[in-house]
Amino acid sequence: MYPLILESVSDYIKNILGAWARPPLASIIVLLLATLIPLVSYLITRIVVGDINKYKLLQREIMSLNREIQEELRKVKDPKLISKKKMERLNELQAKAFKYSRMNMIIMPPIFWIIWIIFSNIFGTEPMVYFPLLNTVLPFYWWYMICAFGVGAIIYKLLGLQPP
Repeated sequence: MYPLILESVSDYIKNILGAWARPPLASIIVLLLATLIPLVSYLITRIVVGDINKYKLLQREIMSLNREIQEELRKVKDPKLISKKKMERLNELQAKAFKYSRMNMIIMPPIFWIIWIIFSNIFGTEPMVYFPLLNTVLPFYWWYMICAFGVGAIIYKLLGLQPP
């Protein structure tokens, strides 16, 4: 189903993990994996952008300008009356931000899918963790999604970035 190399890598990692490849210990590995992906994304952003503080300032300026435009729109109710200067500035800033994040958008999806395929082969669809909020047992893919959204949000908040 997947390229043979990915199956071989999956088998190799599964052998290394040993008991950690089976529940309940596997849930910790998935949590670590969900932590690793946003950190890799941050590292790529850091390499591409260089000065991360400059990027943070750019993001804040975009958010601030967006808020001003939204407030103006609420007051005038007609999008044509919004300040053209503000709209042009917003477009300029968003283009600059997109230039920074474009590399991340090119590099991260293949990395994510390779990791996803490898770990899907390792953990499969077997029940992995009991989730009391839903009173059910979750397989790898659901547990990973919950961990990824939760941990990713925390990591990006701690680093002061918006998710890519």
